[in-house]
Amino acid sequence: MIVIALLRGINVGGSRALKMQDLIDGFESLGYKNAATYLQSGNVIFDSPGSAAASLEKMIGSMILKRRKLEVNVVVRTVKQWDDIIRGNPFLGNKNHDPAFLHVTFLNKSTRGTKIELSKEGQEDYRVSDREIYLYCPNGYGRTKMNNQQIEKKTGLIATTRNWNTVLAIRELAQRKDR
Repeated sequence: MIVIALLRGINVGGSRALKMQDLIDGFESLGYKNAATYLQSGNVIFDSPGSAAASLEKMIGSMILKRRKLEVNVVVRTVKQWDDIIRGNPFLGNKNHDPAFLHVTFLNKSTRGTKIELSKEGQEDYRVSDREIYLYCPNGYGRTKMNNQQIEKKTGLIATTRNWNTVLAIRELAQRKDR
């Protein structure tokens, strides 16, 4: 089964640097095959013989802590889940929402039954799905208040966000591995 792991907050500052080859080596040490990274920001596609998401997240986080002394939150999705996330983007096809300003926040657990209200400004918009929050940030993600910190504070969950181009590029890389 091909799995996508998203690591929160690595390589965004000097103190949280993690070389991608070290990350790949770590995944292989766990028995995961064909690990590949996309960009330098903690996107890993790999083959897993199977395991529940929470188990994978915990094993990957523990491996990084042990090998690199970094505490890193990890969120995983299968390729099928990733495809559902892409198809489920409520902002696609809306001529008022430029895809360049679309983002997806990935959560480590379901939000079912939880009402989530985020602070937004101007034309910003969001939609909550089961384990994702779709964001439209026309002034840029760097300027929005709808960021990982606010989402984690409001939900009590781990959150990590990727822009829409990265979401699509990760899927393309996973498709190549799926052949």
